[in-house]
Amino acid sequence: LATDLIIGTAPPERAGAAAGLAETSSEFGGALGIAMLGSMVTALYRSGMEAAAPKGVPAASAAIARDTLGGAVAEAANVGGLAGESLLIAAQGAYAQSFQIAILVCAAVALAAGVVAAVLLRRVQPQAEENPPLAEECAGA
Repeated sequence: LATDLIIGTAPPERAGAAAGLAETSSEFGGALGIAMLGSMVTALYRSGMEAAAPKGVPAASAAIARDTLGGAVAEAANVGGLAGESLLIAAQGAYAQSFQIAILVCAAVALAAGVVAAVLLRRVQPQAEENPPLAEECAGA
């Protein structure tokens, strides 16, 4: 939809350049968004794991579990018992919480972008046609 809008507003001789720019911007924005969200989720997960490190887990296992959820699952199996189960539950909780926070941040950014777009688009006035269809119908009646 956005590409159609961009190409539709560009002069015909510039349609190819406009399409290329739109596609490049879309790809760059998608990659940048994934990178930023991935970094945010990773930082939030690590922070959550530092705060929720269960007692009875060896320091080396806790450090591995802080890095990734996969590492936490593997270390929980290695540690075993109640300590391993506590480590797994803490890791799953930190992972879920990190995604919840990231989703809330995304929702806030989307809401802010919608408000900015609504405010900026209010100022855009549609160009009046010389002979609007409604005026012609009323004149003929």
